[in-house]
Amino acid sequence: MSVLLSVIIILVAMLIQAFLQLSPSAFAILYHSAIAKNSFKKAKKLSIKFILGAGFFTITLLSIISFIFYVISNFVDLKSPIFDWVLAGILLTESILNLLFYFKKTGTALFISRKTSEKFLLRADKSKKGSDIFRFGISSCIPELLFTLPLYILVAKKIAELGILNGCFLIPIYLLAVVLPLFCVYIYFYSGHNLAEFQRSRTKHKKLIRSILFLGFLILSALIIINLEF
Repeated sequence: MSVLLSVIIILVAMLIQAFLQLSPSAFAILYHSAIAKNSFKKAKKLSIKFILGAGFFTITLLSIISFIFYVISNFVDLKSPIFDWVLAGILLTESILNLLFYFKKTGTALFISRKTSEKFLLRADKSKKGSDIFRFGISSCIPELLFTLPLYILVAKKIAELGILNGCFLIPIYLLAVVLPLFCVYIYFYSGHNLAEFQRSRTKHKKLIRSILFLGFLILSALIIINLEF
């Protein structure tokens, strides 16, 4: 049962990660800018660099945290209830923060400051080289660490508990939760939609996304507590 719960916890964390909006929004703005200034072929090539950057960030951070947990597991019992209770409390807090602050009151503006938002817009407009866009993909993930870091810590802990061989299998699977939404945005634009339609779609589904994120963090917190009983 404990192994099954661990797998369920990882899947719920992936669901939350997949519905987070910052990287997909930054990618949409970048792709809109790239397709306006370049041929379709070049815009496609540049957009892939962004996806690679976001993927690189995820794999690197998750691998580092998983390795730290794996090393710590040789000296400390990772199944200590104290750590799990703290993590459950953090995730419960995240659910409330997500409900109240992830989206701003008007439109689809996210929790980031106006200054950060303007920097993202400028970077999306000015990035021309693949290396610049790759770094943009990385930096698009950083502000959202406020919400994703507990997920990375939780998933890394479960990976360490399940063993290093399982970790080599689970880390690439978790990567899908980051890159699939970006590919969905790419397909959305490829099918003939534009940035204005993308933003209207986000506005339409804002309440649904907020509810999924809120319930996801809440369920994760509950699953950790349930897992303490097994």
